[in-house]
Amino acid sequence: MANGADDQAVSNPRSNNRLWEFANSGFGLFLLSTVMLGTLSFSYTQWTAYSARQHKIEQLDLEIGLRLRAVEAMATGPEKVRYSNLINMSDVLNGNPESLLLRGETHFQ
Repeated sequence: MANGADDQAVSNPRSNNRLWEFANSGFGLFLLSTVMLGTLSFSYTQWTAYSARQHKIEQLDLEIGLRLRAVEAMATGPEKVRYSNLINMSDVLNGNPESLLLRGETHFQ
């Protein structure tokens, strides 16, 4: 039994030695460096795409906020009579959804 355990202990260093020999060979270094370079390239591409998407989302959030502010300013400004639908939209934004009427509509109860 002791002889079998000694054989396994002896075979392990040989397999580790073969692995290091392959890794240090020209083809092994080429293969490992290609895999590493491909992984880095893929990661960088994914990161730049994610950054671009995040930037676009931030731009759209800002644009939506500015447009809503402009609509609210028109609805509450001195010429709000010209923007009667915007007044209704302002009421809806303030929590009264029943006030949203388009021109020519009547309120049915």
